[in-house]
Amino acid sequence: MKITRLETFLVPPRWIFVRVEASDGTAGWGEASLEGHAEAVVGAFEAIRDRVIGADPRRIEDIWQTCHRGGFYRGGPVLMSAIAGLDQALWDWKGRHYGLPAHEMLGGRVRERVRAYAWIGGDRPDDIAAAAAARRAQGFSAVKMNASAEVPMLTAPRFVEEVVARVTAAQGEGMDVALDFHGRLHRPMAKQLARALEPLGLLFIEEPVLSEHAEALPQIAALTSTPIALGERLYSRWDFKPLLEAGAVDVIQPDLSHAGGLSECRRIAAMAEAYDVAVAPHCPLGPLALGACLQLAACAPNVVLQEMSLGIHYNEGHDLLEFCAEPEVLTPVDGHLPIPVGPGLGVAIDEDKVRDAAAAPHRWRNPVWRHADGGFAEW
Repeated sequence: MKITRLETFLVPPRWIFVRVEASDGTAGWGEASLEGHAEAVVGAFEAIRDRVIGADPRRIEDIWQTCHRGGFYRGGPVLMSAIAGLDQALWDWKGRHYGLPAHEMLGGRVRERVRAYAWIGGDRPDDIAAAAAARRAQGFSAVKMNASAEVPMLTAPRFVEEVVARVTAAQGEGMDVALDFHGRLHRPMAKQLARALEPLGLLFIEEPVLSEHAEALPQIAALTSTPIALGERLYSRWDFKPLLEAGAVDVIQPDLSHAGGLSECRRIAAMAEAYDVAVAPHCPLGPLALGACLQLAACAPNVVLQEMSLGIHYNEGHDLLEFCAEPEVLTPVDGHLPIPVGPGLGVAIDEDKVRDAAAAPHRWRNPVWRHADGGFAEW
């Protein structure tokens, strides 16, 4: 058995689907979405093809190691996203080849379902109460929202009051709330906001500072008992290692389409378990990424929550389930996502729809924000 074909598809709104075909004509699907840098990831597959065409698709770990280590330069979002999409597709292919879901090949299930959360409020959060009520009507009991729009390094105390009011509005609709600082805050404001939010009982605060400012996390952790989450901009077990060793995060958020796929994120989850750290995979992406996340949730005991992009503000033109031949597999039930029991990732993709959509590939870019003084603002 050999890999004979490796295809990528830029699928609107902002996803990259990966298709691996073997010499017997069977195929597996994965997702290598890297928001705003899709073209770079597609380019990375040129070198990957040279290394994996002709390889045995059953040898997933050997292929992973070859792609990661074989080019000398390692890591980073572009290469690791490409490897992630390939890795997912190989697990999908192998599961279909043997008639097993991926989690059965990774040790079997530890749970039947995982609690899911949805997004409210958009990039610049507003209409929070109404949005939370709408999610409650869909069956969700947990939501995530951005804490704010752009934030200067230092600003007036009313900023903190406004954030607290938005959180209170969502909680007033009966929702458990996770708050994403999105790396938009610098340390002076992150410290104030973390302390002010302490009494509200949040699920977690996410990216209170950018991951490159990890030295600030112990200071913020000392100001609050609210769990601190971080990790969507970390791409390997080596990136997570110093954070786990520092003991400054309570929830890690590897993205299975950015951090080396199902193989690497299973290893990252196992590392986190050794430090008594929970896992809540980052996934504001497409159906294949979510399918991979659910395979991880099935076999990693410290997965606690699963993000999903159903109805997220980024999904313009196409929503999460539109390329699924069996959308019920990724449809939440009572605020939870059942573990897929179908082969591979458990997600059946409508190939004709994918090829039709990719005929007009997306060029998604995140916005570039400016402060009132004209200076660059973190998005």
